[in-house]
Amino acid sequence: MEEKNYDIEENVDIEESEESEASEEVEAEKDDDIETTDDDDTEDLDESEQPADVAATIRNLKFRKKMIGGVDEEDVWLKFDTLVQDIKESESEPESEDNPEEAIKTRRRDLRSRALLKGALEKLLVLAIVLVVLFFVLFGVTPMKGDDMEPGLSAGDLLLYYRLEKEPKHNDVLVIERGGTQYVGRVVGLPNDMVIIMDDGRISVNGNILYESKIFFETKPAESAIKYPLKLKDDEYFIMGDKRDTAKDSRVFGPVTKSEVKGKVLNALKRTSL
Repeated sequence: MEEKNYDIEENVDIEESEESEASEEVEAEKDDDIETTDDDDTEDLDESEQPADVAATIRNLKFRKKMIGGVDEEDVWLKFDTLVQDIKESESEPESEDNPEEAIKTRRRDLRSRALLKGALEKLLVLAIVLVVLFFVLFGVTPMKGDDMEPGLSAGDLLLYYRLEKEPKHNDVLVIERGGTQYVGRVVGLPNDMVIIMDDGRISVNGNILYESKIFFETKPAESAIKYPLKLKDDEYFIMGDKRDTAKDSRVFGPVTKSEVKGKVLNALKRTSL
């Protein structure tokens, strides 16, 4: 009986030994496969030639392969793409941690540039508003059309006029617009004046003969429906061009109203011939 037990125990030991040897052979083959896979997957990844972050990632991948028998290829490339993106972003950003003084200087330059740009835009806006107010509210610019005001003003001269003139006076030069047509003329009669143009070329205003030192042409009544003496209304002006023999003025179309007066001429830029 004892011999049989001994034989059974010896057989069990032999079987266990054989199973252990077989298991060791399987483990050895598995380790060889893992090492072969590591060599194939990382043969192009030389840690010594990579940045610190990349080298660390390679070591981590090798460790994971040895510990769990391999990794997902898609996961590997995803991690590398993320790492490369982080490196690019770190290179494009200012090295604030490594050189805080340079980062502060850069920030100050950016703020100064923005402040200068903002200031320039504000100045341009103010200038635009000033120009609009000047040339669309206070002043106007228009070319002289025709030769009604020769020799003082000629066709093509640039006229600067004041829009807010409320009370024109005798001898003022006005820019007026009637029926869509612009005229320029000199004030001869004011509201409530009595104007008479005589056949001999003299002009009477309120019974007084008007003396005009700047007029070099004979003044004659025009062939129109205007009859003299002419009494002006509260808002009417009688204007005439300086070139009296051909000018179109109140002798032709009658007195002008305040609403038709665009402004008083302040100055003129004379046209020059090339």
